[in-house]
Amino acid sequence: MNGEAQTEDLTILAALESLERGIEAPRDAVSLDETSETLSRLYTEVLGLIPYELAPVAPAAGVKTRLMAAIGAEARPAVPMTATAAEPARVAPPVPLQEPRAARPAAPPAPAARPARASRWPLALAAVLALALLGLSAWLYSQVGAQRATIAGLRHQLSLERVRSEGAVARVRQLENEGFDLQQNLSLVSSRAVLVSPMRPVARPGQAPLQPDAHGTLFVAADHQHWYMSLQGLQPAPAGQVYKLWFVADHPVSSGSFTARPGEPMALSSQQMPAGTKGAIVTLESDPNAPAPTGPAILQAAPPYEVS
Repeated sequence: MNGEAQTEDLTILAALESLERGIEAPRDAVSLDETSETLSRLYTEVLGLIPYELAPVAPAAGVKTRLMAAIGAEARPAVPMTATAAEPARVAPPVPLQEPRAARPAAPPAPAARPARASRWPLALAAVLALALLGLSAWLYSQVGAQRATIAGLRHQLSLERVRSEGAVARVRQLENEGFDLQQNLSLVSSRAVLVSPMRPVARPGQAPLQPDAHGTLFVAADHQHWYMSLQGLQPAPAGQVYKLWFVADHPVSSGSFTARPGEPMALSSQQMPAGTKGAIVTLESDPNAPAPTGPAILQAAPPYEVS
């Protein structure tokens, strides 16, 4: 062993001897204080003599035995160490201290992130849909207006057709009645014991007839109720005037008013005749409801004769 190992061994042995003496020393207060101070100094020196970076060295023989005897432990056989004094200890290299880095200049503040621009296509789509709905509404409104106009036109045409149909029905009924009357009149005219009275123009004394071309015939059935009159050549009545037929009995009795058309014959008939009728007369009146003749006489029935 080298000189450094012997010096360390001597130091350890001296420390052990001091420990032995400290144990056997008297226990008074002064000696106890000196002993504690001595042990603290020796302990510090012993620890200072064991450097952290030196390789471990095997202790001398008998050191462990004396150490164990000093602490009151049983001695155990020493285990030979395989390591040699010359073998360097494997100690981790010290960590080098890092030099403080120079303070870096503070980085400028990052600009605030702009909010993402909202996409415009939803607004465009909504606008397109709104325009489409507006156009569809306008088209539907125009269609409704056209349908209403069509319905109104159809209703007007329907009302016109209804009036025409009603007029046609009335005309057909009139023709039926006229046909029936014509048939009855024909039966009356062709029957036996019919009384015939010619209708002739009336002339005032010293004056010519008002309508010399007017003439007609009155047919009276045998029951003196049913009668038929045919008139021709009557001129249209002046404005505000009408023709009236009067049957003459005890006094003239009105049998209705009528108008005339140029060139068209007139046919009048009825199922009744005033009792005691002796003749007939046609006058031109201004009042269609006149109770008695007031206007000029146009035609007058001649005395009847019987056709058998």
